[in-house]
Amino acid sequence: MPAETAVRRRPRRQLLFVGLGVALAVVLAALLFAPPGAPSPSLGAASGGPAPGISLADANLVDLNVLPAGQPLIAPDFHLVDQYGRPTSLSQFRGRVVIWSLNDDRCTDLCALYAQDIVAAERDLGAAARHVVFLAVNANPFYPAPASLRAWSVRNDLEHFHNWVYVTGTPGQLRATWSAYHVTVELNRKARTVVHDATLEFIAPSGRTRAIGDFTTGPISTAYYAHTLATMADDLLPPAERVRVGGTGVGSPTTSGATLGQSAPGFSLRQLGTGATRSLAALEGKPLVVNFWASTCSVCTQEMPALQRVDNSFGGRVDFVGVDVADPRQAAASFARRAGVRYPLLADRNGTVASSYRVDGLPVTFIVGRHGTILARHEGALTVNELTAVLQLDFPGLAPGH
Repeated sequence: MPAETAVRRRPRRQLLFVGLGVALAVVLAALLFAPPGAPSPSLGAASGGPAPGISLADANLVDLNVLPAGQPLIAPDFHLVDQYGRPTSLSQFRGRVVIWSLNDDRCTDLCALYAQDIVAAERDLGAAARHVVFLAVNANPFYPAPASLRAWSVRNDLEHFHNWVYVTGTPGQLRATWSAYHVTVELNRKARTVVHDATLEFIAPSGRTRAIGDFTTGPISTAYYAHTLATMADDLLPPAERVRVGGTGVGSPTTSGATLGQSAPGFSLRQLGTGATRSLAALEGKPLVVNFWASTCSVCTQEMPALQRVDNSFGGRVDFVGVDVADPRQAAASFARRAGVRYPLLADRNGTVASSYRVDGLPVTFIVGRHGTILARHEGALTVNELTAVLQLDFPGLAPGH
């Protein structure tokens, strides 16, 4: 995950490892020594916790730690206001599953990507969505007004969901809530910005926390994240309220994906603005730069002029493709219109292609050889000089302007 992002992982509560280490050992032993063709056990099945429908790979995607059934942990109550200014407490949602998170109402990076996970999880939950609440606590005390939360919700396509609840309060109330949930928010008072934990808590209808996870740990795939969130929430519901969760998970653990020296995973995606389809196979024959980005990633958009300059300097002898990852549809199309980038920008709506390339933060750039082999991977923004040097190193004789 690039250092510029506004959320970070945190150590898990020690309590969650009590009894869970043995459960994970059982899972790993079963995976290592199971006979060929045997089904992979799930994390929940081994631990005695919830989540029997979640595979180990899906659990790893959100760094899911499931509390054993005999270890009750009451989620702390709070008394704040929602994005409409209405008094809101956790206890008012008893009888429903709550997925608890922190959120910065000035964030345009990973918080915005998590918003798209929620949108997709709503779809995967279907009729069960009415029994699930996605609840975010404001992580930015510099902008505590409900109107700020409401504006962020509108920008990220969440405002029309009745089960999206975004709470705020005075800076003192917010600090007390963060402390009660053992999460960390670091403040930069001069810049009025924050860095916060990326914690997810899955709270059962009884008000007990049954699992804890993280929304920045795995490949950026809205489809996979959403399916895992929806499956975990559905499993906490009473049997009569459960549904067949839609979507798809990661599946069995695998080592496949974008590996240096191996063939780049294929893709066929629609181009933003034109709707034309572009495939990796059609781009073979030239050196290729594949840049994974999102309009919600400020580092990505700041990098794009450098990519365009390098594209210009090689005069069509290198192909460039930008893969827009899990962006809100309107935001992506609007950005493409005003970006001034002339190389193709493709829409990876669910982050599936990013997942196949094992992208776990943005931006990430791959250099692909003339015959489809991955030659280099760079995480974070590239400068003109850096990208030019990499291309010349990987393709001897290739020089700008020649």
